[in-house]
Amino acid sequence: MNRKIISGLLAATLLAGGTSVFAQDTVTATEPAKKEEAVKVKCLENALKHVNNETARQAIMANIERQKAATTTGDSVTVTPAPKPEQKREATIVIKINGKIMIADQKPIIINGRAVVPLRSIFEALGANIQWDGKNSTVHATKGKKKVRLKIGDLKASVDGRTVKLDQKAVIINNRTMVPVRFVSEALGSKVEWDAKNLTIHIKTN
Repeated sequence: MNRKIISGLLAATLLAGGTSVFAQDTVTATEPAKKEEAVKVKCLENALKHVNNETARQAIMANIERQKAATTTGDSVTVTPAPKPEQKREATIVIKINGKIMIADQKPIIINGRAVVPLRSIFEALGANIQWDGKNSTVHATKGKKKVRLKIGDLKASVDGRTVKLDQKAVIINNRTMVPVRFVSEALGSKVEWDAKNLTIHIKTN
């Protein structure tokens, strides 16, 4: 091996404080990486044969030991993989009608701090009939003599000809009309309570 190259390697080794002169970006070790480690060790062992300075020899031997013990490529540093971040689970809002859990084809969600619920599922569970006017994006609901009309995107609805303001616009999610939970009470006269702590909507008809 060319003595100038050996001297350069030794100088780099000593200037780096004994750090491997073959340092690369640290990544998880693989089979090809392990073979590369063996080549590096071989080079250092060959260099050691041509060095007489004891300090330099100690530095090279230390590097050889680190390379042999390495479990990663590049610098002889064992890297412990960072723990995977915990996946956040989407909170599930429960709807209870007269104490019984209601299963809807669209889960209630929170929009702008307001709980919105699937209109058709709840209205039909409460005995109302629903008709959808796709041309005008309007929902018509009837229960006995009560009539409700609601247009998607509006902040108001009609209940028996009376205008009712909504605290959240009616929206369509997964082809389901979603309305603020308070509208159920105003439209059909049911008592509605929102338990934010337990993420539960209580609807009572009696």
